[in-house]
Amino acid sequence: MNNNHRNADGAANFEELTGPLKEAVAQVRNEPLQVSHLQRVLAGARALERSGGAPPRPERFEWNDAQAPAEVRADPTPSRARPSGVSEARGARMRISRLAWSGVGATACAAGLILAFLLGGRASAFQDVAAKMREAKSYSCKITAETELDLPAGQDGEAKRVEVSRLYWASSGSVRQESLEADKIGNVTVYSEGKPGVYIDHSQRTFVVLPEQSIQPGPDSPGHWIESLARSPGKNALDLGVQGIMGRRAHGYQLESGETATGFLTGMSVRVWADQITQLPVLLEMETGDLKTKFRFEEFRWNIPLAPELFSTAVPAGYVDTTPPPVTNEQKEQAIAKAFAAYAELEGGNYPKTKRIFPDLVRDELRRKFAIPRDLQNASDEQRSVDGKIFAITSGFAWMLQLHRSNREAAYYGNSVKPDDSGKVLLRWRQDAGYRVLFGDLHYESVSESQLKQLEDR
Repeated sequence: MNNNHRNADGAANFEELTGPLKEAVAQVRNEPLQVSHLQRVLAGARALERSGGAPPRPERFEWNDAQAPAEVRADPTPSRARPSGVSEARGARMRISRLAWSGVGATACAAGLILAFLLGGRASAFQDVAAKMREAKSYSCKITAETELDLPAGQDGEAKRVEVSRLYWASSGSVRQESLEADKIGNVTVYSEGKPGVYIDHSQRTFVVLPEQSIQPGPDSPGHWIESLARSPGKNALDLGVQGIMGRRAHGYQLESGETATGFLTGMSVRVWADQITQLPVLLEMETGDLKTKFRFEEFRWNIPLAPELFSTAVPAGYVDTTPPPVTNEQKEQAIAKAFAAYAELEGGNYPKTKRIFPDLVRDELRRKFAIPRDLQNASDEQRSVDGKIFAITSGFAWMLQLHRSNREAAYYGNSVKPDDSGKVLLRWRQDAGYRVLFGDLHYESVSESQLKQLEDR
């Protein structure tokens, strides 16, 4: 907010405030203003302007979207609410400054309005969308992933990889993801109500039996983003207005990584377009911070009956079982520790700073950071060496993600633990007797519940 705009006699209006009102205004000034907040303040300021400067009685004032100016209530042009529309925010501040600080009486009233909007305003409408998503019993959608590829040295132009799939999800714990190649199903991953799943490759006529997972979908499925979106706070989601999307009137919201739940990489932005009537998404658009990978979720069908046959794990006759032999717990632990060591080596002595690690996202982020070409024939010796470490990271973190999804007491503390923290818990999970703990220096110990509490209190 602007500081101490003065009257003609040079007196600072802010300095004339006293007591709790002055303290509250000072507190608001120190908080960064969100565009959504500015829109609500602007609506109140314009209402005050129309009344000739005579403010309504504070005890009778209630915010009502239907009474707001049309351009604030539901602007059908989303560009007015995009991040690039900073000029509107500046204009709002100028209008508020000219109007609200025109005198001592108007100053007190405007301060009350600002406090009412900024401190007591209603929650973002995106939270209603997230609530509807959490209530959903089933959905299906089409997913398109577009990745910009690195060309061999000396070649100009652009190269992209486009992958299309269809996702089916049921709240009972069943999930099916089909990869589509020329509108034909290439491979399928299926889990049925938390039972062991199956991966079927129709092109190779092979299948792999997948271990049981208590939380769906699997580690490589983009369906976890929809789940994370439904759990996102979104209190400061940027309002993109209303547009016609997929033949429906849809309200748009933009969320940056700080407004989403665990599962989105830092820097990933998300645009959600939700049907105005059902408040359920009709389109999701996601992109990574470097803009090299974009995802589009569309053709949503919510709360529909899904045939049980969709989630059948039966394998076609004649397909070859390529399921690898079981991996021991010791081998899994070694792979997880190796993954953390390799990641810290590549990332300057840091572990992934997130509450849950998704290996496919970490892999893609590291490959982009170190410019690893998709065709390793065009890679240097150094790039091949880095790619080997990325493979170890992806493999180990895949076991860790499976651990998170099968063990509800698993917890990861990479935000605050580093490789030299030999006495701090990096990862822990429940086992038959007590807990298994991986420490910051990557050694393992089995501890009791009371010992774990002492360790985590450090």
